[in-house]
Amino acid sequence: MYEHIDIYCERLNPSFLAEPVNLFTNLLFVLAGCLVIYRASSYQLSLQLRIYGFLVALVGVASFSFHGFANSLTQSFDVISILFCVIFAIFFYGYYILHYKTIKIILLYLFLFSTTALSSQFLDFDIFNGSHGYFGVWLTLAALGLLDPQKPQKYITFQALALFSLSLVLRSIDDQDQKLCDIFPLGTHFLWHSINALLLYHLAKRFYDGTKKTALTTEQSP
Repeated sequence: MYEHIDIYCERLNPSFLAEPVNLFTNLLFVLAGCLVIYRASSYQLSLQLRIYGFLVALVGVASFSFHGFANSLTQSFDVISILFCVIFAIFFYGYYILHYKTIKIILLYLFLFSTTALSSQFLDFDIFNGSHGYFGVWLTLAALGLLDPQKPQKYITFQALALFSLSLVLRSIDDQDQKLCDIFPLGTHFLWHSINALLLYHLAKRFYDGTKKTALTTEQSP
């Protein structure tokens, strides 16, 4: 459980500050989450938006713990926080934007978990450095964009998908078993953090667009 994990270019020893850039770029998730929470107060679904913001910030806290104390326990915390954030984001998108009922939301989850399981089983190549575990999330985000009937708002989702595609590439090439570390010792994992923090904040724009502002509703009331 507490065995040291060393999988990224920047880490050269087991100390807490062995990955300073990877460590502190996680604060971008916390910032993104706080900004979502701050903006949520003027929207009808403020509680739901705040929950999303909290989960985005939690990803930063969990990943901070992993890059500070790199072991199996903190790695599990990191993965679980991402899973919770993804599950809630899919629920929010499906229920409040696509207006899906329970069965269709369950189908979205089945799609997520089945594609994740299949990619984890059949695409477990060293070249991906573990990123294949996120392919199911990529496919689900793509599916949400395709299912979204609202234009041009749906293109916010496709923009988030493009950001995720880039971040997956940058995560994959930061591998101590490949040559990148010799060429660029800092690695590219910090960009995975930076781009994904932007991605999650950008995706919140689609949630805002799908949620009427309280102020507008009040003004339109007789």
